[in-house]
Amino acid sequence: LRATDSMGKGKNSSGGGTSGGRSSKSRHHRNASTDSSRDGNTHGGNTLGSHSSASDLTSRLSADPWNISPYIRKYQKAALYWIVGGIFLGWVLGFAIGAGWTDFAGSASPWRRAFGKGIRSSTFFQLITFQPGKWEEFLTDTRSDLIKWMINLERNTDSSRVFERNPSHPNTYALLREAVIREKGGYVHHDLGILSPAPSGAIRGLGMVSNAYHACQTRCLPGTSAEKLEWNKGLEECDANDTACHKRNNQQPMSSRDGDQLYRQEEVLLRVPLSYQMTRSVAVETLSALIPADVQSRSNFNALDDAALLVLLLAHERGVGFLSRWYPYIISLPHEPSCGYSKQTRPHILDSLEVLRHEFRVDVEGWSSELVKASLYADRIANGLHADYGEYIKSPEDVSKLDNIKWALCQVASRGTAGNDEYGSLRMVPIADLINHDVNAGGFTELTGKEQMESGDFL
Repeated sequence: LRATDSMGKGKNSSGGGTSGGRSSKSRHHRNASTDSSRDGNTHGGNTLGSHSSASDLTSRLSADPWNISPYIRKYQKAALYWIVGGIFLGWVLGFAIGAGWTDFAGSASPWRRAFGKGIRSSTFFQLITFQPGKWEEFLTDTRSDLIKWMINLERNTDSSRVFERNPSHPNTYALLREAVIREKGGYVHHDLGILSPAPSGAIRGLGMVSNAYHACQTRCLPGTSAEKLEWNKGLEECDANDTACHKRNNQQPMSSRDGDQLYRQEEVLLRVPLSYQMTRSVAVETLSALIPADVQSRSNFNALDDAALLVLLLAHERGVGFLSRWYPYIISLPHEPSCGYSKQTRPHILDSLEVLRHEFRVDVEGWSSELVKASLYADRIANGLHADYGEYIKSPEDVSKLDNIKWALCQVASRGTAGNDEYGSLRMVPIADLINHDVNAGGFTELTGKEQMESGDFL
């Protein structure tokens, strides 16, 4: 085609006045040659073009014999298909042989059996063969890792979220209070807060950090049940159109008639719903999904008492971390619990016994040996729970599972609260376990939510 073009151009340039007709004739000849090549004809123009292309390719290869780019450009798509197809076929064949799907030599050799077992136990194999529950586990772990990565991304400095490392931090209590009041029926008095140290002498405790809210309530609204009934009766006796009567009753400071009032017995300070308490039923429901059925049967899981179940539940939820619904409660617990038999507290208790003996002349004979017995007994319980269920519960990354169970055991032993047997006689009740004990205080009263003033209930 190039030769034809050259001929046409040559005639065109030398033809003078007839150049236009000759040029059109050359273009017609060129088109005819191209059409003939499409139809498989051996027209001279087509033969000339093929010879020109072949000679051009030969000249390029002779100029640089190591240059294979023309072949690559010509066969690159086919070569790509062959390469990909060969890799895929080899992968499938090797995977099938390694997994034991094919048996070319009768019985499989030991290395093939070991190799096949390793493949079948891999996460990738279980995912592509849709093993039961594997995709759910994979998606859950992926979601957990993604959330953990996003949260760690927000922690730009070591000083961020310091309340996670300080159980007495005001933000820790604020987060716990918010978790309780978000539950249906949950309530925390506005004046309550963390006192550190507590008036009782403890390191910290729950108490009134202000009286602003209480002062408003006692000056603006009636306080006792009798006062509330009297106030409501006064409103009922007012005529609907008697604005003066309504105004007079609404402004009646019944709780402050005798001056500033103290917190009354019937004033609700804290209401922790059952839905945000750690109970036996919650522990059984959570742990049963983690511990295999054969292990539960062999270890007599359902016969564990409330304390042991709460220990396992608390240890597991601590390992779950910020994804746990009890995360606000767990970060409010002391990192080193103050039970007397713990490894951290025991030396201080023994020193206190010596002070009682020498300074206050208190007979403490046998107290230190009882402390040692309690410590050994607690270790035996923790080791037993760890041996039976330790591998099935989660633990923080920097804490061993045994130490995590010991931590939870100490928390339950020192903070457990008695409750109704219907949901478990022992509970872990957030915020309520911050209340310091008083030897003259009364016992706990579990509310049903159906208390009525007319029935004489103190609410």
